[in-house]
Amino acid sequence: MPYPALARNLGLGTLIFYGIGDILGAGIYALVGKVAGAAGDGAWISFIIAGILALVTGLSYAELGARIPHSAGASAYCAHAFRYPFIPFLIGALVLFSGITSTATVALAFQGYLSVFASVPVLVSAVLLIIAISILNFTGIRQSTMTNNVFTVIELTGLLFFIVVCLRYAFVAHTPAEMLKTLSPSV
Repeated sequence: MPYPALARNLGLGTLIFYGIGDILGAGIYALVGKVAGAAGDGAWISFIIAGILALVTGLSYAELGARIPHSAGASAYCAHAFRYPFIPFLIGALVLFSGITSTATVALAFQGYLSVFASVPVLVSAVLLIIAISILNFTGIRQSTMTNNVFTVIELTGLLFFIVVCLRYAFVAHTPAEMLKTLSPSV
């Protein structure tokens, strides 16, 4: 029995914005401070390793997507490779759990930022955010992607502003020679 095909309503630009927004929201804005607090000066190493792993994962998915052009992602790839129905089910469940974990990370990060403006319990703010996002998603894919694109532009603008301010401070407030002098060990 053939399965119905999914409608292709998202373009390449929207998918790129989705990925960038997810990385900035959950990765940069939510976790950098926690990673730096835990890893200290070695935080940059963990981000380089994570970036390499993300690159290998992305290239693997691109190759598998080209070879096995079916909906369902990792579950479809495992169904093609193993032929046992339990393995694709298990992979689908694990992907679902990773989505739940990502949602929890973003919801808790949102509560951290919200606590600056209002004293709201963690559980209440996390549940309200998840309900608001669910309502937006159920409203429609166009509204959801438009909202995602707007927030991604806001996140990118904030990050670029921060980078420009830091670079201005690094290269205008101090000459490169002064910066190298401060980095070299004292004798």
